Amino acid sequence: MRDISTFKLNFFGLGAIGLFLFAIFKLKTEGYIETEILEIIKSYYEFTIPLFFVVINLVVYRVTVNSSGIYKSLLFPKIRFRSGTWSEIKHFINVTEISKDDKGKEKRHETVWFVDFNDKVCFRISKQNPLSEGENMRKILILIIMSLFSFVSVASADVNFSGKTITWVVPFKEGGGTSRFARFIQPFLKKYLPGNPDVQIMHIPGGGAIKGSNYFEKNAKADGTFIFGCSTSVIVNVATGNPLVKYNLSEYRPVVLLPQNTHWFTRSDLAEPHDLSKIKERKLVLYALKTPASADLFHIWIYEKLGIKGAKPIPGLSSSGGYQAFLRGEIHLSSHGAANYVKKVKPEIEKGKVVDLMTLGIIGADGSVSRNPLAPNAPTFPEMYEKVNGKKLEGDDLEAYYAIGAAWSQASKAMMLPADASDEIVKAYRDAAIKMTNDPEFKAKAVKALGPFPLIIGEEAGEIIKKAAVFSDTTKKQLNAALKKHKFTYRVQ
Repeated sequence: MRDISTFKLNFFGLGAIGLFLFAIFKLKTEGYIETEILEIIKSYYEFTIPLFFVVINLVVYRVTVNSSGIYKSLLFPKIRFRSGTWSEIKHFINVTEISKDDKGKEKRHETVWFVDFNDKVCFRISKQNPLSEGENMRKILILIIMSLFSFVSVASADVNFSGKTITWVVPFKEGGGTSRFARFIQPFLKKYLPGNPDVQIMHIPGGGAIKGSNYFEKNAKADGTFIFGCSTSVIVNVATGNPLVKYNLSEYRPVVLLPQNTHWFTRSDLAEPHDLSKIKERKLVLYALKTPASADLFHIWIYEKLGIKGAKPIPGLSSSGGYQAFLRGEIHLSSHGAANYVKKVKPEIEKGKVVDLMTLGIIGADGSVSRNPLAPNAPTFPEMYEKVNGKKLEGDDLEAYYAIGAAWSQASKAMMLPADASDEIVKAYRDAAIKMTNDPEFKAKAVKALGPFPLIIGEEAGEIIKKAAVFSDTTKKQLNAALKKHKFTYRVQ
């Protein structure tokens, strides 16, 4: 009798692989295994091929029948061992088995039946090699691939920060807008990140946010234990080509953006609400300017485009310092983001001491610009531009406005991961952010703490950062013209 061979699936082997993967998953979940399994596999890549053959041998084996008995063997290598003899076999016969599939189509299958001395079929085997049949081959390959690579899938999908500390680098001193943003979100991150890690905020001020930003670039780890508190100033340092910048912001992985919207206002004795005519007539209009290398650069361009010829910046005044100078009557124009506008400016407006002039405007994904709900009667910058200049904002001016809006408004504050953070870690953070925004406590406090604009989460955030961090040559030319007019030596590169 010639050899008749076929292949069989080893369901015990499949079960053993499944139990092993389940055990690994549970150990990772409980925190007994801290090293990512995927990283282990990468470190010992030379064992990948042997592992592949081990899995194949666990899943599939060969059965051979001849005149001397039944044999089982591994595929690689072909190690054979006897699993049965033929002392009870009377004879064997060739049989064509006929069946119908779900669609009623007839299927023929060539088999061999082995008959004992009681004329009963005690064993049957296919004469066809199941690996040569497309459908069977596909099923076996799928099982093998799933068994092998589900091992990797478990490792990559499982992100757990249990027992770890997340360091949130904020490149500003305590008490500023970026610091307040981080401190508000801090407890929610701990609550919703897998493993409930501790979250500590590290303030590294200096150099117009460059010192702390460069520190993050140099020291951040890809394992998700370092996050970055970005702001408009950080973006401006990149967009304007500051040579001291050592970080590539456009490659970072944003988790959330906090949009803001700038409000401009003046004293009630200097102008009517939403009207620049009296301001434009003044020979001298003073305003605060921290440094031309900061986001305050945009004020220079804004006032230039609105034709406020008497506008003169007072360098060295921070946002809070500039507002105090404004209240003392030392400067004429001032501005604030949404949170400080509600907290500090609105009470003064209600007292009749301060009047709204305009807002930057809320820029939609389609390029549309809408009014700020915090000051619904205040015109947007494009509206004020049209009122003052007698024409719509368009061309190079519109392009510059969109770039400024992305940096100054849409990406005002942000939480970001380093460029080499894995997709699994980014997803874990973004999932935590989504859960955070649905938390009743967050909903109750967010408007007061952060402003009325919803957080931007996910890929949309990444596109905004890229747009904000790369100014076109045309926009650079416009900003440099404004800087030159006010005799600043700083230039956008």
